[in-house]
Amino acid sequence: MQTHYNQKILTEAIAKSGVKEGDIVFCHSNVGYFGIPEEGQDAKTICSLVLDAFMSVLGEKGTFVSPTFTYSFGGNSKDKVFDPDNTPSGMGVFAEMVRQHPRARRSVEPMFSVSALGGQAEELVNDVSDECFGKDSFWDRFLQGNGRVCNLNFDAASTFIHYVEKQLGVPYRSDQIFEGTLTRKGVSEHKSVTFFCRDINDPETDVHCETFDAIAKKDTAKVVKVGRGAVISLSAEDTYALIEREIAKDPDLLIKRGK
Repeated sequence: MQTHYNQKILTEAIAKSGVKEGDIVFCHSNVGYFGIPEEGQDAKTICSLVLDAFMSVLGEKGTFVSPTFTYSFGGNSKDKVFDPDNTPSGMGVFAEMVRQHPRARRSVEPMFSVSALGGQAEELVNDVSDECFGKDSFWDRFLQGNGRVCNLNFDAASTFIHYVEKQLGVPYRSDQIFEGTLTRKGVSEHKSVTFFCRDINDPETDVHCETFDAIAKKDTAKVVKVGRGAVISLSAEDTYALIEREIAKDPDLLIKRGK
């Protein structure tokens, strides 16, 4: 059986991409696209080696964060219930494995929860704001903590971009209130959150990050090939600065309008 990479190769690639000991890393992932690792091809083995690769670079003080979004209060959700201890992530097998890790800490955020492992996990996710991309949200703390995006087999974009859009006050998004039921340890309560969202009835405002990705790869993002795929990494600070600079030239930088 042909294999394409192993944990050592992935670990070295993560480090070469700019991740270092003590960092806070947020990761969108498609781990299967790397191909078959030498360690085995079952999902548990692959997910474990990926997480171990990150943690070996980050060390004890570093923190790994995975999106465990559920959009529980969104329009497509039937019951509009969010239980941070039990509601599965809607972000794939690897994200769900991180969520279920015994040391993981998940933000109580019914739309865009994240699960964090490591030295600053609790500080990043505890008592986050009810404003999904506002001040004191996970994304705000991620920026303030000099966080770094490190994606696996994705482009340079990340959900952090919506936080930047919020801070810059882009005109194609606006604050909308979403409501539902938050259940914790068997106790339920009504909860509302504010999501800076686009008009879903306007296809021109669909997310379009290809231009951002191309500029980022020429500017600050570091890409390291692994197997059939690649690791790509750039800091939250650089992401913010790039968008702020480029959106001043093209207000529709991050949407489909005019593309």
